[in-house]
Amino acid sequence: MTEKDLHFYEPANGHGLKHDPFNAIIAPRPIGWISSRDAKGHINLAPYSFFNGFCYKPPIIGFSSTSWKDSVANIQETKEFVWNLATKDLAQQMNATAAHVAHGMTRKEAIVEATVRRARPVVLTALAAILAMIPLSRSAFWGPMAITIMGGLFVATFLTLLYLPGLYALWFRKSLGEAGTSKQDDLAPQHEAESEPAFGLAEAAE
Repeated sequence: MTEKDLHFYEPANGHGLKHDPFNAIIAPRPIGWISSRDAKGHINLAPYSFFNGFCYKPPIIGFSSTSWKDSVANIQETKEFVWNLATKDLAQQMNATAAHVAHGMTRKEAIVEATVRRARPVVLTALAAILAMIPLSRSAFWGPMAITIMGGLFVATFLTLLYLPGLYALWFRKSLGEAGTSKQDDLAPQHEAESEPAFGLAEAAE
């Protein structure tokens, strides 16, 4: 091994790169999905880059937060949280919970905000696939398949951006109405992303 194979930096002197390499250096680095409630029962769900188990006896788990966010505030109020591991099949849902949602946002506002936020990547992905199918649509052999794929992508995009959010809103409105829940309880979960290291521990709730 030569000096060219060694790469290091001293944090005090800076890394001199466009992006902080600390997150990439620590790998594999599972993402913690921390759920919590405040004193009024409002739910918060947020991904954190740095979390782990720290001790068997007493059983201690923890995560780090760079600032005083909703997760930390909720845990201080209730003294408990749920420590979840975000797996690969839940990556899209986890990314959705990384949105910075204002505290006290209603479910309707949260649904609209989430739909608008996801519209661009969903539409661009579907449009790219549809445009890629256009040359094949003129083929006698591949044409029917290409047209079917194009139609399926169009319908799936419509369902993802309009139908499913609307169905979600109607379902929760019905559930809240049957439960006799007040408008105050119709607040959406707050989310916040966390990507930089800090330090903090919390004892596991029994």
